[in-house]
Amino acid sequence: QPIIIMRKRSCLAILLFVFFTIISCSVPDQTPNKDIGIDFTQVDHQKIWNFKDTYQIDSLIHYLSDQDPNIRYLSAIALGSIQDPASIPPTALLLKDPIPEVRSAAAFALGQIGDASAENLLTSGFDRLDSLNRFQASNASILEAVGKIAGPKSLEAICDISTYKVSDSLLVLGQAKSIFQFGRRDLYSDKSINLAFQFLTNDQYNLEAKRMMSLYLQRTPHTYFEEKSSNLIQAFNSNSDPVIKTSLAACLGKAKSQDALNLIRKELRESKSESEKIYLLSSLQYFPYDSVHIDVYQRLRDNSTKVREAAADFYSQFGKETYGTQYYRMHKEEFSPMLKIKLLSAANRHTPLYYGETHRAINFRLKKAFEESLDPMERVEILKGLSFYRWNYKFILENGIHAKAAPVRTASSKALYSIFNAGNFRSFFGGSYRRVRQEIADSLKVILLSADDGPIYESAPILNIKDLALYRIFENNSFLDTALNNLVLPQQMETFYVLNQNIRSFRNQPSQPNRKPQYNHPIQWSKLSQIQESNTIRIQTSKGDIDIQMLPELAPGSVINFIELVEKKFYNEKTWHRVVPNFVIQTGCTRGDGYGSLNYTIRSEFSPQSYKTGYVGMASAGKDTESTQFFITHRPTPHLDGRYTIFAKVINGMDVVNQIEQGDRILTVSII
Repeated sequence: QPIIIMRKRSCLAILLFVFFTIISCSVPDQTPNKDIGIDFTQVDHQKIWNFKDTYQIDSLIHYLSDQDPNIRYLSAIALGSIQDPASIPPTALLLKDPIPEVRSAAAFALGQIGDASAENLLTSGFDRLDSLNRFQASNASILEAVGKIAGPKSLEAICDISTYKVSDSLLVLGQAKSIFQFGRRDLYSDKSINLAFQFLTNDQYNLEAKRMMSLYLQRTPHTYFEEKSSNLIQAFNSNSDPVIKTSLAACLGKAKSQDALNLIRKELRESKSESEKIYLLSSLQYFPYDSVHIDVYQRLRDNSTKVREAAADFYSQFGKETYGTQYYRMHKEEFSPMLKIKLLSAANRHTPLYYGETHRAINFRLKKAFEESLDPMERVEILKGLSFYRWNYKFILENGIHAKAAPVRTASSKALYSIFNAGNFRSFFGGSYRRVRQEIADSLKVILLSADDGPIYESAPILNIKDLALYRIFENNSFLDTALNNLVLPQQMETFYVLNQNIRSFRNQPSQPNRKPQYNHPIQWSKLSQIQESNTIRIQTSKGDIDIQMLPELAPGSVINFIELVEKKFYNEKTWHRVVPNFVIQTGCTRGDGYGSLNYTIRSEFSPQSYKTGYVGMASAGKDTESTQFFITHRPTPHLDGRYTIFAKVINGMDVVNQIEQGDRILTVSII
């Protein structure tokens, strides 16, 4: 019987393999198809998008069979944003549509829905007899969609495809995107890793496919690399593209070999790329700390501010107890205030508690820096450093949670959670534990009743720290209902979600799904005429100008919302509150801490467009919760595809995007 089962499984695998591989291997026709042209100034196209925004799924399904291919295409894309499994069967019919773009839209929608039941429909829609290569793009879209929903066996089948030539650029890219999507769901295999190395060491593969494979490897667990050090080094040395180099730089340490370490050291000395050096520093975490300490120390003198700060952060994240006092001595060197703070934080985290005098000195300097600093970002970093010594809770309660700057208040709540979630509460505070618990309980009640987004979001989990046993103090917890009712929806929806779930957990009630945002901000279609006159926006920052081009054909609602905010001068004087090197810069928060918006939401507008360098997307707290915050990518970020709305792209000033640091300001935003 086991042999029979095994044979059945083998047959299924072979069939799937054959299914994907019996296709033409000739060079694809790159001539663009003229059948699809989305124009949201047309009433019919606006109607489809209004159906999407109001979740009129039946109407959209009806239009899937419309004679106009534009309507079929747009309806499929709209269903990909709604993501209702009920739309799977009718959408799958479009996989045989005569128009390639419509097929691609259907594949995109089925992948977006994320339901494994669509896998067989997708594989059935794969055109194996495309002798004229007309449907290579849609076949590639099907491959990517399979990667979003299928299981490990399909990953193996995708990797086993051997009939594609390197010149089959669309299909090869589809294969690479499919494998990346498997990785986004934490599905990896030796076969997929080996295929990625095959792509990266063959110059004939197209650049975009190679980039996709490098980003796949960047996400792969280190256990897959420990016997592939030579493959990784070869791939790193075979490529000069910045995206590939930085992605592989993040992987080098995963090999844990001396050869890999030697290469990292060489690149840290010689590389001119800020991004590459930051990733190389991260790679050092996989080696014994004593063997890389000097390499990190040398980067504290790097020409790049971001590299210097990444080196200091390395000490805090991966430092060792035996070096704690050394970090304290290092902070006395000639460094910037932020670098000194980060080194003090590392010292506070890693200096043993029995070094009482040193701890007192470290915390004295951190507290003094907090009192003297006028920079909210410095104060946020100081609070993080203070949280590594638990007796600092008192200082944070007295000086942080009532601070004028919202980012400081939010960071204070985050620090308090870190302090009290560290375990062994009663044994650590000893005979003072009842007093300390009462103090945090009193302060927590004040925070939760404040209707202050960030602090509530960060401190709500304190309710459920087992060591604190706050249920003993909050026997009458009706104030929690008041705290929830104080929040204004939809403006404070993200905080409402977190507080509500923590209250339910505190009361031993079952969790409940987050409520869907109600439709509350119709698209003002009349604004499209302005976009047609000029679809370029200039963002003047403290570091220079960034010009972005609006993409209304991808996300008309987001574009129009952005134009409305620009006209109201909403973005003027806003802070770039979030900067993650090699990832994104983000702004548009009314508070400056990432938790602020206006009292409305717009709908998510997902499209098949992939995030490339300099693409502009809407930040969100979940589907259909977008409002005012947006981000710009430093590099391709395909893990954001289909999850965050793309509505613009940078056409000038990418160098400025790369220079932006947390706390930098937007001066003005204007329509050119």
